[in-house]
Amino acid sequence: MKNFLKVMLLVLPVLLFGCDAFAPIKKNQTDSDIEFGKLRKVDQKLIDQWVTEQKYSKVLGSLESVPGAERSEKDRVQIEEIQKLAEEYEIQQSEAIEKLYSKGYRLQALKQAEEALNNYSDGTRLWVIKEKIKQQHANYIREVESQILLAKGEWLLQSPPLYKELLSANPGNKDLIIESKQVTGDSIATAARLTVLGIYALSTDQIELAEQRLTMANALHPTSENITALARLDKLSHEKIVKQREVDQVQQEIKRRVESKKRVEVQRKRQEKEQKESTRLVETIYHSLARGELMEAQNQIRELENTFENNSDILRLQDSLYKLIAKEVDTLLVEGNELYGNGQIEKAKVVWESALKLDPDNVKINRRIKRAKQVLTRLRELQNK
Repeated sequence: MKNFLKVMLLVLPVLLFGCDAFAPIKKNQTDSDIEFGKLRKVDQKLIDQWVTEQKYSKVLGSLESVPGAERSEKDRVQIEEIQKLAEEYEIQQSEAIEKLYSKGYRLQALKQAEEALNNYSDGTRLWVIKEKIKQQHANYIREVESQILLAKGEWLLQSPPLYKELLSANPGNKDLIIESKQVTGDSIATAARLTVLGIYALSTDQIELAEQRLTMANALHPTSENITALARLDKLSHEKIVKQREVDQVQQEIKRRVESKKRVEVQRKRQEKEQKESTRLVETIYHSLARGELMEAQNQIRELENTFENNSDILRLQDSLYKLIAKEVDTLLVEGNELYGNGQIEKAKVVWESALKLDPDNVKINRRIKRAKQVLTRLRELQNK
């Protein structure tokens, strides 16, 4: 039993890696490289050669053939390094393969994917890309075949009436009879293949392609299989329309909500902006009132009324302004009266005119200004005499 195990340990690398893996036949490999219960990998030169050739499956298979607990630190480090190289190789090959396929080199891309997997069979991404390319390539072949069959179907649909007309003009022509029968056979075969392709399109939810293929097949040669497929096509088309209508309704509702949200947000921002501007204007008015700039404050209050008519500060500001104006007007009236009494008619008139600007409808001020003007006119007349 012990000898059998030794033999199996020697034979196993050959089964896994071919004759290159049979380390004992290498001249630069000693008996100490192989011990019972501790299988040594192939020599380093061969590993380096495989790394150069990017045959990472062979390299990793050789290095990992030694049980983990019995691997040297050097082997563990080397496995990690090779694994990184293999992963970089997988990324580089995946990108190159996808680029090839996108440019239309389908067979070349598929061949490169197979070669890459031979070099690194653990590459999950490579397996996915290969299966993806195979599926896309198969779909491409079906599509081209379908286009050919559809074009042939158009020709076959137009041929029977023409052959019938020829046979009526030359009924004994055997070649025409054979060709006419061949058209019938071709129609049946073409319809059968289009039916298969149409059913496949249905299974992959390609409704438009399925409709093209099945409709042409039915026109060439109706069969129960084709009729059943067309009925299924009608059902799927109806379901698709209903589903699309539901999707459209959901999208419209989402759009309506988004637009409503946008309107609310716009209105909120506008209100915030108006509130900010009105607050600034109200503060400015208070400052003008505090500095006694009553005319400026009056103009600012008008601006506030015109721009922000619903502002809650308007009435309070107006009341404060009216009180200050009344007080200022009384002060100016008294000052004007004193100047007038002292014979300073022109200065009194100027003071009263300042008061009138604050209170244009004040009757008392208007009378005083009128009287001052009359006196000044009389004085000028006397001076001229």
